[in-house]
Order: sequence, then C-alpha cells, then structure tokens
Amino acid sequence: MIKNWHILVTRSRFEKKSCLRLTQNGFESFLPLHKVLSQWSDRKKWIEKPLFPGYIFVNFSASERYKVLSTEGIARVVRFENKDYIVNEKVINGIKSQLDNNKEIEIVSTLNLSLGDKVNITNGPFRGASGVLTQINGKSRILVLIEAIGQGCVIEIKSTDLTKE
Repeated sequence: MIKNWHILVTRSRFEKKSCLRLTQNGFESFLPLHKVLSQWSDRKKWIEKPLFPGYIFVNFSASERYKVLSTEGIARVVRFENKDYIVNEKVINGIKSQLDNNKEIEIVSTLNLSLGDKVNITNGPFRGASGVLTQINGKSRILVLIEAIGQGCVIEIKSTDLTKE
C-alpha cells in the first residue's frame, strides 16, 4: 500500500475543517497557513489564512481514495492528464520548513542567472523542485511552482543551491 501526497480541492473556506476531519480519520494532512493582519472597522487582528486557498495536501493510498473524497468539505482530487497529481514529499517538507523557520536567504549572483530563468533547486528543503527566478521588492527570489494548482511559493535561496534548466 503505497501512499503519496495528493492535492485536494476543498469547498470555499472549508480548508481548516476538512484538514481536521482528515486528521481525525487517520490521514496525514497538511494545510500551509500564514499569518495575515486583518482589519475590521473597530479592531485589527492577526489571523491564520491558507497559503493556497481552496487546497490542502493529503498523504493517502489508492485504496483510501473513496474515504478521503467522502470527507466533509472535500470537492475533488487535483488531476493532471487523467491521473492524480502526486506532489513530491520534498516539496511538502520544503514548504513546512519555510513556514516553520521563516528564514530569508539572500541570492548572490554567481551562476549567471537572469530574471525569468527556469532553475532546479539542488540543495536544502526544496531540493528536487523546480522554479522560476523572479524579483519581488527589489530582491531576487525563486518562485517554486506547484503546476497542478497554478500556484507557488516564493522563497529566497542561495544561488549556489541552484542550477539552470
């Protein structure tokens, strides 16, 4: 029984509840959250919001598919070319590591990289992932893409941990 990380689409605003239900049912699930300062007319408050709204990551086998899909709030499994999209565990661990550590690693230009170049990450928590060199707020960063949901994580990483595709 081989388990793989899958991306599940949830009903609107059901990410936390669905993730909790899956965990209660014995599944390893992951909902990346980040803190956002929300403002109402009378107060401001830090709240945790999903990093990828409408999506959660769940580790399950093919035989457990029906049980996962019958969980409250789950709409479907993300598929690509008629197959469930499998997320590399290194990407899951990399996202967890970035969220846990909140670390910023500045890029130093030593690999002759240009903005828009596709790169492979060769070291660190995102090793094995690919991305695109972007620039945000004047700092060079890597956008690690999760193609199946059309979203990604922006991280800072040393250029020595990259190779050009």
